[in-house]
Amino acid sequence: MFEQTLKINDEAVGLIFPESMSASVDLWFAVVAAQKTENSTQSFSKLAAAAIGLGLDRSVPAASEAPVYDISSGDFVAYGNMVIDWLGTSGVRWPKLMNFGSAYLTWLSKELMADEEIVQMEDFTEAAGDRLTG
Repeated sequence: MFEQTLKINDEAVGLIFPESMSASVDLWFAVVAAQKTENSTQSFSKLAAAAIGLGLDRSVPAASEAPVYDISSGDFVAYGNMVIDWLGTSGVRWPKLMNFGSAYLTWLSKELMADEEIVQMEDFTEAAGDRLTG
């Protein structure tokens, strides 16, 4: 679980790994693509909000009415806009949303690339290199 909580309507709400692995991976690719554009700040803010929406612990009453992502749409920007509006009416200010969303995206990317998998990839690379030089 992500260690920070977000105050929504004066209630602390945690974030967890999203229920949809597919949506998490698609979001990660959208963030990578946004970083390559000239006006990435505008896109990134909406992607950070979308990440928050995906990861909200909806078992907490304050988060139960949050917008739900439509995976068939693939539109994280539109979903991010809905989450921004919902968070704004729920008492979350813009700077908090940006900082929190950014921290959550960093955590989520680390969770997607679990340490064990990275070690296995490194081992494979070293083994392949040994075969080429040996």
